[in-house]
Amino acid sequence: MSIEGGVGDGEGVGEFVGEGEAVSVGDGVAEGVLVTDGLGVTLGTYPRPLPWVQLTTTSTSETATNRRARARIVDSLRGTMRSHMFLQRYRFVSLTIAVVLFAAFLALGRAVDHAPDPGQLMFDETQWVNHGTLIAWWITWFGWIDILLPLAIMLGILAIRFPAWRSRVTFAILALVIAWRGTDAWQHFFARPRRLDWVVKHETAFSYPSSHTAIAIAFYLVLACFIARSALPGRAWIAAAIAVLAIAIMWSRLALGAHYLTDIAGGILWGATIVACLTACWPTNVFEGRTRATLE
Repeated sequence: MSIEGGVGDGEGVGEFVGEGEAVSVGDGVAEGVLVTDGLGVTLGTYPRPLPWVQLTTTSTSETATNRRARARIVDSLRGTMRSHMFLQRYRFVSLTIAVVLFAAFLALGRAVDHAPDPGQLMFDETQWVNHGTLIAWWITWFGWIDILLPLAIMLGILAIRFPAWRSRVTFAILALVIAWRGTDAWQHFFARPRRLDWVVKHETAFSYPSSHTAIAIAFYLVLACFIARSALPGRAWIAAAIAVLAIAIMWSRLALGAHYLTDIAGGILWGATIVACLTACWPTNVFEGRTRATLE
């Protein structure tokens, strides 16, 4: 360290030798600060403190390090603020989409609640029935609790084992439960009778909206999106397979004569509403860009 300031009657720079050392002052010994010129020549001794002395460092490395640390802190704060502002806008957009989807869902339900689909549309729907019946029957099981419950348990175990997936798996399972139980409530609300040209199994619950379709959107398609944005090997193929399964589930309901086409449309609207609402309420953006989530 060095000491810059007035020394005697002039200005100079002295080297700090010691503070609190016993140095000679006149005929006695006192506590003070010994200042030299760096060549061993004593410039003077001064009692502590020296208010007119400015301490500076002979090395700039500490100052540069502090500047870099401050810059990193400022950049981090700015990044946090930008992320917070983006999340707020993202939530607002998601909530707006949810309101629009829900309004469309209610409007469609009111339009079809006690009647089958219009003539030409109903005729077209009958052409889907009893084609690929066995495949449709196998696929439609993916919308029933017999498959969904073991699948949800397996996902829960994976979420416990791999923390990076916990938020996404929780989101998907919560969307599944809302789609399942919520659809049941809406079916009783609209009380639309089932089709009469069913095959394989006569389902007696009300028709609008399709619970299989809502689950396909809110659960299977959401899982496909999460996997597509993960770091899993082969994620594109896995996500595509799950997306195809979701579409096949919707097709199976028409092939089995279990729902009208407008029931499928209502299920899409209801499932998308669930996803948009959860996205608006979720503490983080679960649909953000590529994540590091992997099974490692």
